[in-house]
Formats: sequence, C-alpha cells, structure tokens
Amino acid sequence: MIYVLFFLILICSSFARSAPSSSISDFNKRNSKPRHVGYKCLSSQVNIRDIRSTMKGACDHIRKRKQKKGFSLFLFDLFGGPISVKPFPETVKFGFPKDAQMDAVPETALFMHSFNFVVFSPSKCQFLGMVREKADPDETSYMSCKKATWPLNWFEVMDPRSLEGYGADELEK
Repeated sequence: MIYVLFFLILICSSFARSAPSSSISDFNKRNSKPRHVGYKCLSSQVNIRDIRSTMKGACDHIRKRKQKKGFSLFLFDLFGGPISVKPFPETVKFGFPKDAQMDAVPETALFMHSFNFVVFSPSKCQFLGMVREKADPDETSYMSCKKATWPLNWFEVMDPRSLEGYGADELEK
C-alpha cells in the first residue's frame, strides 16, 4: 500500500512540474507576469478590464441614444440604465478633442462614489485618458492619472480572469 501511494505521489508531482504555464510555478517568481495593468489615480488603481468595460458600455449607450427620436428618446433617457456619460469640461487643459466624453469607472466597493473617469472620443469610441476628480468642494477640476502595473494578490494568481487585460497600449491606438 505504501508503494502504491509513493508511486502516485511521484507521478502527480512530475505532471505538476512539467506544466510550464502552471499558475503555481508563476506564484514564486518575483517581478514577472501576471501583473495588473491599468492606471493609478492617487492611491486608487483602475484595472484595464474595468476601463474597457466602462468605455464599451458608454459607447453602446451613446450609439443607442443617437438612434432614438422624440418620445422614445425621452423613455430611453428615463429608463436607459445607469450610464453617467457626460461631456468632459476641461478639453483644452488636457488637449482632448472638443467632443470628448467622460464616464465614471465603478469602484470596487459597492455604493461608493467614483472619482475616476474614463475620457474618450464618442465618434470612434477611442480612449483618450484617465482622469480623477479633485476633492475641492468649491470648484470641479480634474487631474491626469498615470499608467501603472501592480502585482496580483495571492488568490488572484489562481483565477484565470486575472490574466486578461494586458496591454494598456491597445487602448491608445
């Protein structure tokens, strides 16, 4: 019985070591993929996946809104969903086109007000940048966010969805 158990352990360990893309083998490597790719706005980090899904939802909302007219436009605005697309007010300061739109990127904690916004061109649904609303109660102004990468948490290494979202450069084409 001991020999059978030893034989099974030997076979299982050889299969585990031979998998080159095993998440367990990547767990101990420092400064190697997988890493989150996104934008850092002060202390908050926004993943590329969240930026892409926010832009896709906002562009779809704008496209559907343009197809509506009259009373159906009124109903669409009333019941069209929780999209908060609005014109970006500081286009000159950031050098964006005048038709630039912005949409809030949802926070990870539910019911939390988001201060991070994706700025995009609605005509091509093209990413222009990430901005954060400054916490000045007297006037609304925005600051630019920087590209960043950060390591996955220990439990995210095992989640295949964490490996999606590489390529912040793809947004800026």
